[in-house]
Amino acid sequence: MRKFWVVTLILILLAILVVSCSSAGTTAAPASVSSGSETTAINGKTLLETRCTACHSLDQVVNQTGTADEWKSVVDSMIQRGAKLSNDEATVLVKYLAENFK
Repeated sequence: MRKFWVVTLILILLAILVVSCSSAGTTAAPASVSSGSETTAINGKTLLETRCTACHSLDQVVNQTGTADEWKSVVDSMIQRGAKLSNDEATVLVKYLAENFK
């Protein structure tokens, strides 16, 4: 009987995780950045949630404020430490951070 409840609880938690992940990226429209003949959709919020959290929690970011120049310094520092961002992605991320975490 205990095994039944453990399996049920795990299934419920997995269902919650799937629902929350599937709706997380649908709120903001991505920015378009042209590089040559290819246009890539880049979204600052998505970059923040995926690239920045590879090394630390979102709390470390959302508890900070800064100007565009200050955020650029932070993003440049993270890239030097190994963050995987292209130049276009870094530009979009800095703009997103400057607009949302002033």
